[in-house]
Amino acid sequence: KMTRKIFTLLILTFLFITVLVSCSDEKEEIDVTNINLDITETAIAPGESVTLVATVSPVGAKGVSWHSSDNSVATVKGGVITAVGNGNAVIVCASDNGIFAMCRVTVDSGLCKHTDIEWVIVSEPTCTSTGLKYSYCKSDACGMRFSDEVIEMTPHTPAAAVKENEVLPTCTSEGSYDEVSYCIVCGNVASFESKTVAKAPHDFGDWTTVAASTCYVQGTRVQSCNNCPYQNEEKLSLRDHLISHKEGKEPTCTTPGYTAYDECLYSDCDYSTKQVLTGGEHVYTISFLFSEPTANVSAKGMLTCDECHYAASELLTCPALSSSEYTVVDLGNGKKQYTITVENDEGKLVSASFII
Repeated sequence: KMTRKIFTLLILTFLFITVLVSCSDEKEEIDVTNINLDITETAIAPGESVTLVATVSPVGAKGVSWHSSDNSVATVKGGVITAVGNGNAVIVCASDNGIFAMCRVTVDSGLCKHTDIEWVIVSEPTCTSTGLKYSYCKSDACGMRFSDEVIEMTPHTPAAAVKENEVLPTCTSEGSYDEVSYCIVCGNVASFESKTVAKAPHDFGDWTTVAASTCYVQGTRVQSCNNCPYQNEEKLSLRDHLISHKEGKEPTCTTPGYTAYDECLYSDCDYSTKQVLTGGEHVYTISFLFSEPTANVSAKGMLTCDECHYAASELLTCPALSSSEYTVVDLGNGKKQYTITVENDEGKLVSASFII
């Protein structure tokens, strides 16, 4: 009788699934080819629950739906079966294209309440694979095994980090390396980080003078990097004058003179405190008379410079000897020296003297 009832439930379930498939919208998705449930038969008391895990093939196939043949006995949502009342029910996991799997559920209030549950580890997790455990009722009268549960992988145990793919920095470009730590358990990469290294400082050589300083223009020197074209440039201090002191010279009637002065001896420097003094005046006297003046008659004479013997272009007019402008010195022997200061044609005063 029980077998007959179960068969009837299976038929009803299949028809129910067929109706669901025919009413569903057609979608361009991967069809399910197989469904496996981790539990295909279970017995639980009202109020208890058990979780079914469905494995759908192929990977990426469209989803499945869950159904109960009798919600008054057991309900199902997302694979979680909840016992409601005594009786039997079939839990169906079905795809839209008619592929399904079933789990027979018996709900009996006289069954074990599964209050003493223990977990059993089937395989320990590692840093490369998950582990597996399941729970079961420790009651000697029950011993029911519940669904399996995956244990998450353990973290890697990193060794000391090492540098890989190192590129040394230069003064023109940054360096880089990968900081890698490997797991001491499995040997796989536990951590990885790419790092950048700042540019290296320039490696400068000695200073080289490009242009020497003069007394007026600053020179330049450069310092070049040994690894790249970069250069430091620096101005040099002005050169000090190389001073020489010179004595002055008085001017004459033919050549100018100059003051005492300092000058720089460098050939490319024109520094000098020299000041030119203009030439002196000619000192004229009468070199000879064309005719001697008499007591009442003036005379003309030639003027020449006593220092350079320069002959003036004009003639000097001497007044008659009776003029009060003369200074007369009696030389004896009937000779007298006449000296006079007169203005020449250029408007300058000149001194002339002659003996008569």
